[in-house]
Amino acid sequence: MTENAETDRTPSVGGGAASDEKWNTRSANGISNGSSPGVAEIETNIERSRANLAETVDQLAAKFDVETRFRHRVAGARDGVTRQLRTLRHKATAAQRSTDPQTIGIGAGVLAAAVAVLVVTWWRRNQAPRGWGRRR
Repeated sequence: MTENAETDRTPSVGGGAASDEKWNTRSANGISNGSSPGVAEIETNIERSRANLAETVDQLAAKFDVETRFRHRVAGARDGVTRQLRTLRHKATAAQRSTDPQTIGIGAGVLAAAVAVLVVTWWRRNQAPRGWGRRR
C-alpha cells in the first residue's frame, strides 16, 4: 500500500465469529480495493438463492397447473392400459400357436366321448326291442 492510503478495517457484511471474520480493506476515499473474498462469496450466495427461488416458483406453478397435471395423469393411464393390452394380446396369440400334449389329449378325450354318445344313441334307436314295449 502507499503512504497516503489509509486502511479502514471493518468486518464484512454477514460476519461471524472472530476467527471467521473477513475484512474489507478500503482506501481513504472509501472505495474497496477488491481484495475482499467476502464480496465474491456474497454474490455467489445471492445467485444460489435466486436459482433456488426460481426453482421453487417453477415447482409451485407446476403444482397449481391442474389442467397440465390432469393431462399427464391421463396420458400415463392411457400408456399403462395400452401396455397391458399389448401384453394380453401377445399372450393370447402365443397361446393359440402353442399346442402342448396335455391340451391335445383333453381335446381327443372330449371328442371320443361325444362320438361314443352319438353312436350309443343311434344304436339304441335302431335296435329297439321288437315286442311288448314298442308298437309300430
